[in-house]
Amino acid sequence: SDNDVFLDTFFAIETWGGDIEHGTDIGAYRTRLVGEFDEASGDGVTTLARNYIYITFGAEAKALIRRYADNVERPDLLFAMAEVMDDGWAQTADILADQMICEGATALWATLAQRELRPGQALNRDAISLAFGGLPVHLRRHLGPGLADLLFDVGDTDLAELILNATDRAGGEPTSDYSMLEAQRDYETGRVDRAASALDEVMAAGDAALPGAVLQ
Repeated sequence: SDNDVFLDTFFAIETWGGDIEHGTDIGAYRTRLVGEFDEASGDGVTTLARNYIYITFGAEAKALIRRYADNVERPDLLFAMAEVMDDGWAQTADILADQMICEGATALWATLAQRELRPGQALNRDAISLAFGGLPVHLRRHLGPGLADLLFDVGDTDLAELILNATDRAGGEPTSDYSMLEAQRDYETGRVDRAASALDEVMAAGDAALPGAVLQ
């Protein structure tokens, strides 16, 4: 619908920043960004908030949106995206739930905003898969494990696998979250030895986020 296309323009995150090779130069990118920022310009505030979200700096984006809400285009949607970057879900998830059946990036971000899904909940799976696959590498790596986990939890294995495969194609070293999901998937599909081996590797890496994941 026209509304889907209209909303989609507010979620076009792939246009909000430059090339970040596996996320390694995010610090330099941020320094350059702040140097270019002009506080007096409404466009500048929206652009900077979007750039912060693009480089996964949710807290910085939220602080900026709170301070200059009147100068930000659709601060509600940007704030939700910033929360997804920081917390893996958004406080306004309920009001975005109906948008999960939309076209394009709207369906993806409405789904990413959810803390949990209900089994059989209506989703536009094709739109979610396509929009996720079109994200820059660093965003697929940042968002993929959480999104796949959300889908695995309600038994939407096919879409979860598509998301994990697109995350895997992003290359680089796998994160511990991704490796834990791989281990969980292997365990659930009967590949217990492979799951145990993957878990050993994650534990050997000594990731700080690991104990909670192992206890779940």
